[in-house]
Amino acid sequence: MAVFLIGSLARFDRDQYTEERFVAAAASSLGVLFLLLGHAVGMLTPHAVYAPLITAAQKQMLAIVAGGVAGGIALVGLSILLWRRWSDPRIRLTSRTGDLAILAIL
Repeated sequence: MAVFLIGSLARFDRDQYTEERFVAAAASSLGVLFLLLGHAVGMLTPHAVYAPLITAAQKQMLAIVAGGVAGGIALVGLSILLWRRWSDPRIRLTSRTGDLAILAIL
């Protein structure tokens, strides 16, 4: 956590995000986090907790819609980041094949 916080502060102080990069990073991060949180809540919530509020079919539809929205947001953000790595010559020179592969896999 300390490395994350200090690294984030140093990066913010040294290299401010461009608007495109900020939107892409935020969209991909929030989309992936929402997907992970949705999976955790969906799989770990007992039927007795949600049964008084919604049916199993409604819970499934909620998961499909919310997951689709979160997945779409993550896909847009990751696509922008991938496009930026491919289209910007400066960034392409400093990117390794593994960097591009990880973004493509995600």
